Amino acid sequence: MSILIVEDDEGVQESLATLLRMEGYDVETVSDGSAALRRLSDEPPPNLILLDLIMPHMDGVEFRSRQLADSRIANIPVIIVSACAEARGTAERLGAVDFLLKPMSFEALLLAVQNTAITVVTTQGIPGSPKSLREAWRALHHHD
Repeated sequence: MSILIVEDDEGVQESLATLLRMEGYDVETVSDGSAALRRLSDEPPPNLILLDLIMPHMDGVEFRSRQLADSRIANIPVIIVSACAEARGTAERLGAVDFLLKPMSFEALLLAVQNTAITVVTTQGIPGSPKSLREAWRALHHHD
């Protein structure tokens, strides 16, 4: 599974990338939303995006808005990572699959990534590109 980390703090970026690589994930990093959009124009897209909200050039909110407006990349799940507890509401409004408060534990990071990985693998090929197991169940139940 491939993960794109969008984080401007080099220390946080490197820590997240190292931990996830140690767990066997393919990881790429960029430092702001505009760099992330450039990366997403390449093929193949990542399976998951870890997104900071407060960054220079293009912040996480602007990036997510542009991502959702582009049908080629709109369905890539996003986990919001922020040092601001109030960002949980923003993450929900942006349709993120999860929210992690910085600094987070290694266990919390892995749990969020693993839950998303299970959802990505389990829901592949289901009509409507569900973003959660609940949405997948609804799509399959409605499709029958």
